[in-house]
Amino acid sequence: MTDKPPASFDDLQPIEGYPGLLEAARRIEDWCEQPTVFLVIHGGIGTGKTHCAEAAGHKLSPQGIEVCFTTVVQLLDDLRLVLSPSRPLGTEVDYTLIDRVRSVEVLILDGLGFQRETDFAHEQLGDILGHRLRLRLTTIITTTLSPCAIYEWDPMISSRMFYPEASMTVPMHGPDFRRRGER
Repeated sequence: MTDKPPASFDDLQPIEGYPGLLEAARRIEDWCEQPTVFLVIHGGIGTGKTHCAEAAGHKLSPQGIEVCFTTVVQLLDDLRLVLSPSRPLGTEVDYTLIDRVRSVEVLILDGLGFQRETDFAHEQLGDILGHRLRLRLTTIITTTLSPCAIYEWDPMISSRMFYPEASMTVPMHGPDFRRRGER
């Protein structure tokens, strides 16, 4: 088994029916020159959001910037284990994961909106994003939710993600490139 090569902006190719793909990727690549606190990449499934987020992370990491990539679902599952009230009595909470996602220079959160709808998810994501906003730490978020849908889902999280002076939003709309051979 071979490791997949790092995502790059250079390996994006035009896709029929998706005229804005390369323009969206160029905006994200340009953003890497002067990152804001939040970069929110939203659009349908299979439109290149994760690829562009990973490419941005790879573009930033050679500059000596520490980057952490995780899916929102995996992060919340890991946090549930760490913070579980059913951990053995006397066992201390291991704050390593919490500290990492709160303090890493660039955090990539992939797939906001795929997590289960729970108070825990709202609390943890709101806390992490609020902390990162206060410290002005760069966070890249991919989501299939529109900005309006994020507001309806959680106004507090939306307020943090779309803070005017600290946020850039890039829509990526088009066909699911994984299904293009099915038409």
